[in-house]
Amino acid sequence: MENSIVENNNATAASERTRSKRSAVVVAGLVILFGGGGLLYGWSRWGGQIATTDQTPTYEITRGPLLVTVSAGGTLQAMRSHEVASQVEGTTQILSVIPEGTIITEQDVENQRVLMELDASQARERVEQQEITVQDASAALTQTEEDYTIQREQNESDIAQAELRVRFALMELQR
Repeated sequence: MENSIVENNNATAASERTRSKRSAVVVAGLVILFGGGGLLYGWSRWGGQIATTDQTPTYEITRGPLLVTVSAGGTLQAMRSHEVASQVEGTTQILSVIPEGTIITEQDVENQRVLMELDASQARERVEQQEITVQDASAALTQTEEDYTIQREQNESDIAQAELRVRFALMELQR
């Protein structure tokens, strides 16, 4: 019986050695397969060229400020806003505007700093035209008032003359 146990142990050990050899062969095959695949990939990626230090891009690093730029989308709203609207009728041209981003102070407001200058030539022309219209209307009113005064005096004169004729006619009748 002892022989049978020794034979079993020998058979088991031989079986384990065979399995171990198979595992080593499989691992070696996988290493060769992946290694060959990596070589083929590298060869196709870099065109079979061997990189030298002359072809490798390099950069010189210096100490300095690190600039970080963040690009993001969103909406900004002012905490306080004031709407400025032109009270000019019609269209007009902008002659000058203060630079964008200029901060207006209370002193600027007190000193009535000009923020935007509009072309006032059309407005001046309309004012001049209205002044001419007012002068024409004033002259027409004066003329009408004079005509009225003359007509009233003429009517009073005609009435006085008619009354005199009536008196003279009555005097003639009484004689």
